[in-house]
Amino acid sequence: MALFDKGKNYSFVIDFSRLSLQFIKADSDDHHLRTEMHSRLFNAAIQTARYELAHSTLALFTDTALQTSSLRTLVTKMCETAYASQLVELPFIGLQETVDEVLAQKCQSIVDVNAGIPYHKILYAWRIKHSDFRGAAAISLERLQRLQQSGDGDKLIGDDGLETAVTRQYVTLINALSCVSEKQAWILSEEPPQKSNTASVGSKAAPPKRKVVTLADVRKAYQAELDRIAAIENNQFAFGVDPDEMDVL
Repeated sequence: MALFDKGKNYSFVIDFSRLSLQFIKADSDDHHLRTEMHSRLFNAAIQTARYELAHSTLALFTDTALQTSSLRTLVTKMCETAYASQLVELPFIGLQETVDEVLAQKCQSIVDVNAGIPYHKILYAWRIKHSDFRGAAAISLERLQRLQQSGDGDKLIGDDGLETAVTRQYVTLINALSCVSEKQAWILSEEPPQKSNTASVGSKAAPPKRKVVTLADVRKAYQAELDRIAAIENNQFAFGVDPDEMDVL
């Protein structure tokens, strides 16, 4: 197996590592050998895009640190190779919270939500799959705020004359919050950091304000956004409007 691994013949690595594991007795004290077999099997499965095998191998790891780092590798690799839908379907028994944390960290590291791997959408799908509707709404709101900051919210998409990336994201957010009871249809929102050129050197930035956003708030904001887009399309521009009325979230 080591020879095939050195030669990067990963299909044979999988075959011989699985054979090796079959012949290691269950009561054997050779934990190092078992760990090495699992690690090489996992790596070979990743290299050959056999992600279900990599997933099942993770459950056999006894080293928690190795299991966590390998899980991060699996999640990242599946997202990078357009296997996100398959990722969402894998059970990850006992590791679901860690998968959520990995995806959430990926979302935080995104600079431009309009480019690269759509980690916000992947995490939204993951949370919907596991019935975490408020969590899905929270990550959807974060993506909405970033879209609004990007300045691309006025670009029309689709055949509907009023549909933009922002309005589409509003619909996604509304759908998530609509899946819970009326009393639970709310999330906490942090205001996105504002760019400022007037901050003095050494001054500390004020902590972001948090507020409750309800389903009713989101629907109201969605309608306001539709009205704004319609006004732009009809060359109707408001003057002297209070900025707070436009900043609905």
